[in-house]
Amino acid sequence: MTRSLTFFSPLLRRVSFFVVLLITIIVVASHSLAATGSMPLTGYVWSSNIGWISFSGTNYGVFEDKASGALSGYAWSSNFGWVTFNESEVSGCPSGPCAPKVNPGTGAVSGFARACAAFANKNLCSGDLDTNSGGWDGWISLSGSMYGITQSKTTCAWSGYAWGSDAIGWISASGTATNGSPYGVTGNDPAICAPAPVTAPFVTLSASPTQVTSGDSSMLTWVSTNSPTSCIASGDWLGPKDITAGSHTETITNITSNKTFTLTCMNGSGSDTKSVTVSISSATPSASLSVSPTSGQAGSTMFTYTATPSGFKSGGTLWYYFIFGDNKNEWSSSATKTHTYSSAGTYQPTVRIENRMGSLGQDQRATSPPVRVTVTAPSSPLPTATLSASPSAINSGGSSTLTWSSTNATSCTASGGWSGTKATSGSQSTGALSQNTTFTLTCTGSGGSATQSATVTVTSVQPPTLTISASPTSVSSGGSSTLTWSSTNATSC
Repeated sequence: MTRSLTFFSPLLRRVSFFVVLLITIIVVASHSLAATGSMPLTGYVWSSNIGWISFSGTNYGVFEDKASGALSGYAWSSNFGWVTFNESEVSGCPSGPCAPKVNPGTGAVSGFARACAAFANKNLCSGDLDTNSGGWDGWISLSGSMYGITQSKTTCAWSGYAWGSDAIGWISASGTATNGSPYGVTGNDPAICAPAPVTAPFVTLSASPTQVTSGDSSMLTWVSTNSPTSCIASGDWLGPKDITAGSHTETITNITSNKTFTLTCMNGSGSDTKSVTVSISSATPSASLSVSPTSGQAGSTMFTYTATPSGFKSGGTLWYYFIFGDNKNEWSSSATKTHTYSSAGTYQPTVRIENRMGSLGQDQRATSPPVRVTVTAPSSPLPTATLSASPSAINSGGSSTLTWSSTNATSCTASGGWSGTKATSGSQSTGALSQNTTFTLTCTGSGGSATQSATVTVTSVQPPTLTISASPTSVSSGGSSTLTWSSTNATSC
């Protein structure tokens, strides 16, 4: 399929008037015949060499047999005239089968079409070739080993490429024109084109938060399914919205009054509408704190505190700062916290609640009124314990001495690097240690228990090395020799 294009400009200059005028006036009527039981094809294909080719127009068109898929009729190019799809006019093609058709099972388009401009008698689209054509024969191949056109089994739209030799070049069956408009060839007969059933869209729409302080923001999130052709916002937002698959978001800023946002998604089978309201919070954030029990003994009673937020905006993250009243305060992401007091007294704990809004708006804070907790001294004094290791750092294989004492204790128990029941005071060697070791001692009395720990750090020591030599190594009786030596990791020799 290699033909010279040099003939084409002279051909157009010589025949353009007759192609446009004579063919249009005289031959149009004969090019409009359609067989019974055929589907008209409409639209345009594009050749970069000769431009648009129209498949339908006044008194002409290309048709597809509904049963066999056979193509017939004429297409039209304003640059070189008619293109025939009639079987009788494409016999003798370069390679068979010649008759153009659409495979009803696969949608593959095969065979040949032919440009009538290649003939001397351009009205008949047959006979002798134009002597001014430079040997161009007008054949347009609809399929080949590396190209072809396919008709969709669901929409009857054509896609792919045909080849019209060097004169016409590649012919695109569908695409986007330079002005951004789509083009292509398609049929529209339900007997052949059976679009997949379309289900009405389904849309979800949510807002976070749904309650804001005046001037704050809320993020709208929507998801649409079942291939909507459009999603239109209304109410307190407007315009077309993203219809592609997946989740989409839009932040609404500076909300100063209650707002209702509505989204309607639609396609050929119906529509679905969802709405969500973001309201202005009139409540002032507040916090309260409760405790159970309200009294107990130092060192043994565990008090449970529960914080309750009120009037905070949704969408943020709540954090709780428990102020127990004994200089032992604690942050928590949980609204419940436990605490044991080590000294007797009356305490007034509170909690500060923070609502961290991030990008959704300004953070909120509120502090609870204090509650009263009474802590009495235990009936028996609390035990105390001390534990030390000397030395606290040794070389590998060395040992340390543990020394301990306690008050108000009746027994002590060792754990960690040692074990067993110990006297309420005393000392004991650790024995040889090869790694860091922590020793723990818990001493218990009627008033409770006390625990202390001591850690011995062990440093790994490399063994000494020694080299010694004599020079010379052999002497006569009464002579002398020099000894030379060196060592590593040694403290004495």
